[in-house]
Amino acid sequence: MEQTKDIQVPAQSSAKCLTLNHADLLPKADPRSSFLVVDLESAGKSVSRNLVFFDVTHNLHLPVRPAIQVDPNQNGGQNTLTLQSDQLARDV
Repeated sequence: MEQTKDIQVPAQSSAKCLTLNHADLLPKADPRSSFLVVDLESAGKSVSRNLVFFDVTHNLHLPVRPAIQVDPNQNGGQNTLTLQSDQLARDV
């Protein structure tokens, strides 16, 4: 399920922008193997990403050693490193 919503939040404030319930998000999914990704974009750029888990950490079924592809790049004296995985690589 993917949902996009335009919001306006004044500077130096907070606002509840979306409320979801578990029944709608996880009708047939295992909460220990599922998570929600919330991205906040401003002017087309990602400014924040949060992962929401549906159970406590020690109950989660997370990949133990997810395969991570590493792509180093050097451009004009600036080094970048891109990491990519088909599985959740939590806290990487």
